Amino acid sequence: MAQFYHAIGVVVVRWAIAEESMKELTAACSDIRNEVASEALVLNMPNMSLVHMLSTIAKESFEPDLEYFREHLLWACKVFDACRENRNLFSHLSLSPIHFMDRNGVTYTAERAVLHRETAKGQRRSHIQEVHLQDIRDIADEILHLTGFLRDLIEAHHGSVTYRGGVLVPLPSKPPLPHRRSQTLRPWRQAGRSPPLPSEE
Repeated sequence: MAQFYHAIGVVVVRWAIAEESMKELTAACSDIRNEVASEALVLNMPNMSLVHMLSTIAKESFEPDLEYFREHLLWACKVFDACRENRNLFSHLSLSPIHFMDRNGVTYTAERAVLHRETAKGQRRSHIQEVHLQDIRDIADEILHLTGFLRDLIEAHHGSVTYRGGVLVPLPSKPPLPHRRSQTLRPWRQAGRSPPLPSEE
């Protein structure tokens, strides 16, 4: 399981950096001119509140000469929220390794694990799903791309403020919207059988 724990650790560390970038972007886009006050406002703000604040700024309060940022800010909110959900899925849950024996009697640990989670929407429900190591690594990469996008937006915003009234600063390319893994992971089927060997997949 060492590879799984390492991959989850990368997700957690990269997410912390993405959070700080989201806070910095939200503070920069706020109407609060005092930098200390704007940063204090978002310092301990929950992630969902950050998404709500930045999307509201983009939709209703964004300054007219910076309106061309609107679609990029709204997209940043969507990507951030999808990454947030995926990060929470793997950092708040338990994983169990999949072990099985090959034809030669050698115990093999698959690069897959069983993910256990519980939800309480009306009634408490338990979910057991299969997760591949690559799923977690992909989530870490998606968060890394999100952070790069947020940093580029911060730089573009600073540039547009500096050159307000002049040429519009080029905006960065939008990263793809990540899949929400809670909706795409396959249910784990034990059925008294071992997972297929790598050569059989």
